[in-house]
Amino acid sequence: MDMHADENGRALSEAAFEIAQWIILAAYIDDDINDRIVFRLIVSPRFMAAITPIGAGFDVKVSTGAVSAIVDVIARIAATNSLDDFISADSRQELGINDEETAWDFVFVAAMIFLALHEAGHCVGGHLSLLVGPRMSPKNLSFSENERRIITALAEAANDMSLTPLDISRMMEFEADGMAADLIYTDFLKILGTFEDHVPTGSPPSGKCRVELIRLCTLAMTIVLGLIERYRLESTRSGPSLHPLPLGRMLNIVGRRLQMLQRNTLHRNEEDAAIVVDVEDPEELIDIARDAFWLMMVVDKALGKPVFNPLSDELVTATESGFISDLQAYMSGSAPNRTEAGTELSELATRAGPYLRHLKTFRLCDFWRLQDGKVDTQR
Repeated sequence: MDMHADENGRALSEAAFEIAQWIILAAYIDDDINDRIVFRLIVSPRFMAAITPIGAGFDVKVSTGAVSAIVDVIARIAATNSLDDFISADSRQELGINDEETAWDFVFVAAMIFLALHEAGHCVGGHLSLLVGPRMSPKNLSFSENERRIITALAEAANDMSLTPLDISRMMEFEADGMAADLIYTDFLKILGTFEDHVPTGSPPSGKCRVELIRLCTLAMTIVLGLIERYRLESTRSGPSLHPLPLGRMLNIVGRRLQMLQRNTLHRNEEDAAIVVDVEDPEELIDIARDAFWLMMVVDKALGKPVFNPLSDELVTATESGFISDLQAYMSGSAPNRTEAGTELSELATRAGPYLRHLKTFRLCDFWRLQDGKVDTQR
């Protein structure tokens, strides 16, 4: 993409919202629900994605500041890394991606779709519906501006004061991340399909191409999570973060990718079988974990802050080792505990039962389903 063209970024953002709502979400939720969600790009220099309930609907706003920030990070990554580090020339040729700009456009659109689907996850997951009751007026309810008050009300509504407002906030963020990642990892070819001038018709892309497109999607989500944490660190807001640790959010996202493959949801033809990972093979799991960690370090460098690596540069190997061990534990059903982020994810998962049981009745559709204490998606 033209990294300095604001109009191009805005146009691609509007296209991303269309893809998120009318191509991806429309395949999973009823029109009646989808029609109630409005995605808008608003002019603001701050990095922001927010939801405001309006009656029975939801106004999802993403700022132009978020667009500029994502464009800037992609530009920095493109300036210091070869595109071949992320997707091979052979795959680009097979996909009909004839210039580097289109490949980076794909990353940008995937990042904006992740932002949009994350916010939609708060909507359809019932996170806001639960709160619109006799004590709270929808017109005064803003998920971004009044988070602490809202989450405290949610804890009271769930009638489980052992869960703190911070616990519930972080659970909701994990849920929204999980929904967005599930949808993107399942329907990444729909994102590619919007670049009609660059995608050849005929046989579906090879397994190698699909693996590398999934990798670009993971990079896009890593960029978004990195920016969220960077702006949190730079803000003047006091107190602990309402969001989970970014390394834990990446554990959740990469775990979702592996779970989707493990459930064979991508087996729609023989080509799809080529991208399924054998999660019982330690080497395959380690390779994916190591690659995801490398993407995080690429984003950290572009951000100019150690967002994903909480330790010093000299101890980055220890963080990588901990991330790999935690992902292995996550996939085996054990408790991740090698990193602070893994421990946070594990502790929230073990305490989520009362919250999830209460929230289930507020889901707006059957997209969400409880299985063994976890929220999962069903096609």
